[in-house]
Amino acid sequence: MGGSVVMDLISVLPKEDNLFTSPALLSAIKDKSCDATGTLGVNRLNQCPLEGLDSMKKMKRGSMDHILNPDENIILLRWNDNSGVTLGSTKHGISPLKNVQRFSQSEKRHIQVPCPDAVIQYNKHMSGTDQINQNIANYRVNIRIKK
Repeated sequence: MGGSVVMDLISVLPKEDNLFTSPALLSAIKDKSCDATGTLGVNRLNQCPLEGLDSMKKMKRGSMDHILNPDENIILLRWNDNSGVTLGSTKHGISPLKNVQRFSQSEKRHIQVPCPDAVIQYNKHMSGTDQINQNIANYRVNIRIKK
């Protein structure tokens, strides 16, 4: 019985999205009267006019760019932390901005960085694959091979 419910849920998702977050998937979820927040790959932005990752890297930490589709109430945002993070959400936006604590290599101390609400809520509620990927990135062991 549990398997058939999952198949019913998956069958209503757009086939071209492969269960990754994209503007089309967020729109389909919003059409079903549900909300979602997730990270987007650069190849899933459908040529959205967000600031490029290369130019975001040159900006100071906490910089952000966003675009809102008011018809569907979907926001796409890019926030600069250690690297650019791209999120889409049907529920959370930028406000309220909260300060998060990050370590600055250049200043050799912890600094406060402004962070949009969508990023804070995503980090608070993410699980599964995203949590595993975050743990792998945080605790990655460098292996060097002698040739």
